[in-house]
Formats: sequence, structure tokens, C-alpha cells
Amino acid sequence: MNIVLQVAKENADVVIMDDNFTTIVKVARWGRSVYINIQKFVQFQLTVNVVALMINFISACISGEFFHGTF
Repeated sequence: MNIVLQVAKENADVVIMDDNFTTIVKVARWGRSVYINIQKFVQFQLTVNVVALMINFISACISGEFFHGTF
């Protein structure tokens, strides 16, 4: 086995064990779906955090303890 191929296999996150084109297509689709799911998760987390920050800020302004809180 070629040494370059062996090094590439050891450092790869995913190793395709056969040369079937269908397998390569399935791996590409799997990778794309993982990437899209990560994007959706990050977007959801950012939305939730921004809304929570806004609720905290508005409630602090309404209660009048925005600048009078104890540390």
C-alpha cells in the first residue's frame, strides 16, 4: 500500500472502504445533511439567546433595577 494513502486514511474523518459511486454519493449526502443540521442548530441557539437577552433587558428596564442592582 502506498505510504501517502496510508497517511491519508489515518488522518481522515471518514474513510470509504469501497470504490462504488453509490457509496460516494451516500457519503456526500450524509455530510451535507450533517452540515445543514449544524447550521439549523446554531441558528436556533442564536435566536433563543437573543430573545432571552431581550426579555431580560426589557424586564430590567420595566422593573427599574437596570442601574440599581447589587453586585
